Amino acid sequence: MQVRRFTVPGGIEIVADVGGEAAEQAIILMHGAGESRHVMAPLARTLIAAGRYVVSLDLRGHGDSGRAEDGDYSLDALAGDVLAVAEQLGVRSILCGQRLGGLIAMTIAGEQKAETVEGCIAIDARPDPAERAILRAHQIARDGSSGYGDIEQALEQLTPYRLHLSSKPMLRRVLQQEANGRWYWRYDPALLDEANPRRVDMHRDAPRVIKAVKTIASPSLMLRSGPDALLTASDADRILALNPRIRYREAAPEDEREDWLSAQIIAFLEEVARQPHSSAARGGVDPLTLRQALSCFATGVTVLTAIAPDGTPVGLTANSLCSVSLDPPLILFCIDRRASSLPAFEACQTFAVNILHLGQEPVANLFVCKNRDRFAEAEWEQWKTGAPIIQDALANLECEKYDTVDGGDHRIFIGRVRQVWFDPARPPLLFYQGRYRRVHVSA
Repeated sequence: MQVRRFTVPGGIEIVADVGGEAAEQAIILMHGAGESRHVMAPLARTLIAAGRYVVSLDLRGHGDSGRAEDGDYSLDALAGDVLAVAEQLGVRSILCGQRLGGLIAMTIAGEQKAETVEGCIAIDARPDPAERAILRAHQIARDGSSGYGDIEQALEQLTPYRLHLSSKPMLRRVLQQEANGRWYWRYDPALLDEANPRRVDMHRDAPRVIKAVKTIASPSLMLRSGPDALLTASDADRILALNPRIRYREAAPEDEREDWLSAQIIAFLEEVARQPHSSAARGGVDPLTLRQALSCFATGVTVLTAIAPDGTPVGLTANSLCSVSLDPPLILFCIDRRASSLPAFEACQTFAVNILHLGQEPVANLFVCKNRDRFAEAEWEQWKTGAPIIQDALANLECEKYDTVDGGDHRIFIGRVRQVWFDPARPPLLFYQGRYRRVHVSA
């Protein structure tokens, strides 16, 4: 991503991270009160990887953006800045914000002040005042006014508030170490100063936001990111009663927040703002094009293992596993004819397929490396057939050879499954377009 600067009415400079291929539509990301654009960085990167044009803002008075000398952090001023940025982009926009950013997005979408704003996404945003949120924000501001001695101290003091910021990497995004060595929040204290009449005040602004929510006609999505979110389930019900056109999704307690959010947002965007073919789209049947096309099929990652005739364990990482039949229980995989372990698999009568979970990327890399004693570094055991079983895998399938088939530059192995063990609670390790990936669970 590249840094871009926008000058908005009043001469304030708004700083943004911009990434992705410039397109006819931008996704404008907005953080919550007291945060910065760096909190939205994981989502921004995921959206860019999904082919979107992303503009992630530091709202006025936050992060690297300019501060309002007159203390104007009103909803009008904040929304005006976003509209000014959208106008300068010169393309259609969908607004996406969490908490304060979500309120700004809903207000702009509902008031329909810009024809180029085509939709909004609000994360954990509630249009009526949440007293516990207000009190918590003011308490955090008071606690941090003198700074934190180090990130560990900040984490210790903030953990009881159950913020999504309560991790060292996230705190490093929103805190800044100053010359005295202490870490401070990167926002203008006037934002939360109760004596400042020009700050966002949900007691005053709630009627306006609620009115805007009622009139949102463009595609809109409301997300509740988990049980600890300030937006409660009953809050969501009240908002949906105001405007049944708003789509709503709620994360389960076991969902990983960032993965869940990006999955929901990408699904929404694909539904309401499907993007045209990118400049990278291509066709043909040459080997490179075919390889790249097939890399668009996401797969799991396995380690195939067997015992060579001399008693030596052999193994390799592969993603060619396929279910063939349940009755009889058959699976297949393919091995490149150039693989050094191919003769051992052709000679053996039993083998194992070890399906890896997300934490086993190092295992996958180990069984790709050459000139290493893979089984000396891996934890493994043997079951009935003697085929090596990688311990702690997502699933293990112990098989007997059923058939082998010629497959061009690969050899196809079909195995009859004799024993299975698996742990469905673990997330799988995925492989997609030449890289390891994480699964995104969609409701």
